[in-house]
Amino acid sequence: MTDDREVAVLRLALVVFALFAATLPAAAQAVGRDVRGPGPSLLFAARPPSPMRFAPDTAPTEIRPTHWQQGLLLGGAIGAVGFGVLGYGLCHDLSESQTSCLGTALGTAAVGAVIGGVTGALIGGAFRRQEPADSTSAGP
Repeated sequence: MTDDREVAVLRLALVVFALFAATLPAAAQAVGRDVRGPGPSLLFAARPPSPMRFAPDTAPTEIRPTHWQQGLLLGGAIGAVGFGVLGYGLCHDLSESQTSCLGTALGTAAVGAVIGGVTGALIGGAFRRQEPADSTSAGP
């Protein structure tokens, strides 16, 4: 009986020690250090900051043409053919009956066209299209 009581007291002491150890202040909570904290909100400032304080808009005024359309078409065609052949091959090899695999092939071709088209458009959009030299701006 005394052994059970000693174990219970020991467990209670460990729990109390753990609670005190967990509540000690961390280094970031130390009192007396030179901690500034966040500054006041601009919403409560007496005078709002001037608009010239911020950087001017650096966005380009014109959008340069890219090859995203060609990438979309080329990637869509490659994806449709590749996924269509893959879907037909898997259906044909895994099918135990004599059912047609045309629907499966067309479905996987459509999925491949979307995946390949999006990928091709993203890749084509990374390359700028070279504009032809303007013949009127050339000197005599």
